[in-house]
Amino acid sequence: MNSGQNNSSLGKVKKFTEVPNLKNIVMISAGNGQNMSLNLAGEVYAWGANTKHELGFGINDTYVGSPKKVESLSNIRYVSSGNGNNVCINKTGEVFGAGDNNYGALGLGNNSNIDNFQSLNIANAIQISSGNTYTSLVKEDGTVWGTGDLSHGDIDIQTSSKSRIWLQVRSKRSRS
Repeated sequence: MNSGQNNSSLGKVKKFTEVPNLKNIVMISAGNGQNMSLNLAGEVYAWGANTKHELGFGINDTYVGSPKKVESLSNIRYVSSGNGNNVCINKTGEVFGAGDNNYGALGLGNNSNIDNFQSLNIANAIQISSGNTYTSLVKEDGTVWGTGDLSHGDIDIQTSSKSRIWLQVRSKRSRS
């Protein structure tokens, strides 16, 4: 947990605290040690743990104590923080991500972590959620896609394996 108060480490906060320097916020997402917020202008601010470069600043600092604008992102409409990575969708439906890709949770076909936000090569997304070792999204056509270690899920999900690329999630029952 990071309260954004420019403190030097992660810690528990026992009451709601105003995060300084954030205005017109329309969405916020709390990850395993990092946070992202989205303002009305489509700008993203990130802070907290950065041990896996999940904040996407391309810096080696393992911790950012207060909200900092992610200059490489613009026109964003959706954000999600996971366990060591962050993902977002821009206004045209393109998906971007940064951070931990150890289980292929960013869908780039490998396990390499990403220091700066980059395109995750999937389009037409309207909602996204980054989890512990996987990422799922919904496209404009209503289909659900996922990448990463999806083996924690329902046994009836076709993609219940470790995938490093985006796969459409389907029920085995619906294929008969």
